[in-house]
Amino acid sequence: MDHDIPLYQQQLLFKDKLLENHRTLSYYDIHMQSRVLLFLRGTGSMKIFVKLPIVKTVTLKVDPNDTIKDIKMKINDKEHIKVVYQQLVFDNIQLEDNKTLLDYNIQQK
Repeated sequence: MDHDIPLYQQQLLFKDKLLENHRTLSYYDIHMQSRVLLFLRGTGSMKIFVKLPIVKTVTLKVDPNDTIKDIKMKINDKEHIKVVYQQLVFDNIQLEDNKTLLDYNIQQK
């Protein structure tokens, strides 16, 4: 059965641990007959609300797989705030440009 599921949508779990791409099977002690679970990350767009320091909230249509840098570029397109001057924070954590909304478990409410 061939499904061609993009890598960014795949998450592997072993013994309740999310497997990291840069780690080997031996690192996780995965052997023949071990059971590894495949979960598919969500797809489709959602809306997020971005509160600007100027007491303004901006609504953006984003995809859960968008990177933080992608979102900063959308803010730049809509509000003309250069990416280099933006810092995005969620749950008191500064978001890194190369991570996605899914990486931070940011979901539409």
